[in-house]
Amino acid sequence: MSDAVRVESDAYLARMRTQLEDVAAGRKPKGFFSANRPSALAFSAPRPPSPLMPLCIGQSEVLPVSARLSLFSAQSGLFDLGSIDNAEHQQIGRFDLGFVLVYLMPLMLIASSYNLLSGERERGTLPILMNQPVSPLGMLVAKAAVPLAMIAGPAVAIPILWTLVASPGSGELWGRLVLFALLVVGYGAFWLTLAVMVNLLGWRSSTNALALGGCWLLF
Repeated sequence: MSDAVRVESDAYLARMRTQLEDVAAGRKPKGFFSANRPSALAFSAPRPPSPLMPLCIGQSEVLPVSARLSLFSAQSGLFDLGSIDNAEHQQIGRFDLGFVLVYLMPLMLIASSYNLLSGERERGTLPILMNQPVSPLGMLVAKAAVPLAMIAGPAVAIPILWTLVASPGSGELWGRLVLFALLVVGYGAFWLTLAVMVNLLGWRSSTNALALGGCWLLF
């Protein structure tokens, strides 16, 4: 798609350049002469696709891949005008792996870690755990690592398996996948760290859940 937009834009600018050269040489320009009006000059700027674009295909369906640029183009509306959107995907929503990671993964991590310490206290098993040769913080970190591996692990493994099947020799894609994996793990670790900090405050499980849910809404 971006290649087609680029070819069309280059052809348009070539026609405008030819018209100006004809006028400068004293010849009548071919076609409707619009190169003398700056407001009429416009071309499409493509948004190059990323190698990881299939992971966010849902958002690419509702966001245009090119912008129509002119002298009076508004920066805030560049990618909102002149695009044809998929109505079916707009009704379904932007549900893809990117949406799951950004919005749903924190909720899943919160649901599995809001009562790491408070749950043990409410069940009466916290004194038993405190008698074990491990610090409370170490115990929390170990318990928090389990949901991170179970939730973020598949999110990282699926794109890697897809790369092995689709384009195993693409160096740029592998570099972006490494960055993607680091971002996913770091993003999940942020929410688990927040859950551990809330658990250390000594609140009840319901209070922890409300506090972490409020943080999710805030961020």
